[in-house]
Amino acid sequence: NNSMFVIKSFSIPKNNTLAMAFSSGVFILPDRINHFQFTSIHFKQGVNFFSNRAYSVFHDSKQNLWFSNVNGLSELSQGMLYSYYGDQALLTKRINDIQELSDGTIVLATDGYGVAFFRNKKVVRLITQKDGLASNICKKVFVKGNYLWIVTNSGINRIALNDKKYAIESFEYTNALLADDVNGLYIDNQYAYFATNNGMVYFSYHEGDSPHEAPKVLITSIVNNKKKLELNSAIHTLAPAHNNIAFTYS
Repeated sequence: NNSMFVIKSFSIPKNNTLAMAFSSGVFILPDRINHFQFTSIHFKQGVNFFSNRAYSVFHDSKQNLWFSNVNGLSELSQGMLYSYYGDQALLTKRINDIQELSDGTIVLATDGYGVAFFRNKKVVRLITQKDGLASNICKKVFVKGNYLWIVTNSGINRIALNDKKYAIESFEYTNALLADDVNGLYIDNQYAYFATNNGMVYFSYHEGDSPHEAPKVLITSIVNNKKKLELNSAIHTLAPAHNNIAFTYS
C-alpha cells in the first residue's frame, strides 16, 4: 500500500524467510523468495513478530535468530524465545549490532558499554575503552578470520582473537575520511571497506601481526595558519598569533 518503513537491521537465513528490525518490533517475513510482501495480518506476536522498538537482528551458524530491542537481548531457537536480559544488567542496554565468532560466541556491539562476548547464556568478556577501544559506543562489528573489526563513534578498532590478551589496534587515523561517521563496514582478504557520510573509504590492511618497529615517517607538508611552510628550511620562527599548525605525513 506504498507505506514506508524504517529498517534498522535485517538478516537473511538459509531458508526463505527474512528477519527485519523496525522501530515497532522484529518481523520475520515468511517467504522472501515467492511472496515478498509486508502485510501486518501475516504476523503473530511471539511467532514471527516481536513487539517493542528493535535495533538489530542476526542469524547465527545454527540459524537461530538473535535480536535486540528496548528490553535487551533475545534468541529465537526452534520456535522457542529465550530472553537473556532478566538477570544480566548489561544485556538490558542498547545493542547496535550482533555477530558470531567461529567457536559460537556471540559478539554484541553495545551503545556505551563496549563490546560484550556472550556464551553459554552469560557475558564471558567485556572490552571497553580501558582495554584500548576508541570508544565504548560501538556501532558495527565484523568478524574476519581471527580478527574482530569494531566501528565506534570515535574510530575503527581491530581486535586479534587468537591472543588471550585480545590485542587491540586502532585505525581511526589511517585515513582522514574515517573521522566522519562510519555507518557500515566490509572486510575481504585484502581490503577494509567503510561506508561513511561522505562516501566509501577503503584501504589495504595486513593480515598478520603488527610490525614491532615504528615505520619511518615522511613529513609531506607543514601548514601554519592556512599557509604552507618550506620543508627545506631547518628553522621557522612563528609569531605568537600563528599558533595553528598542521602536519601531514606518509
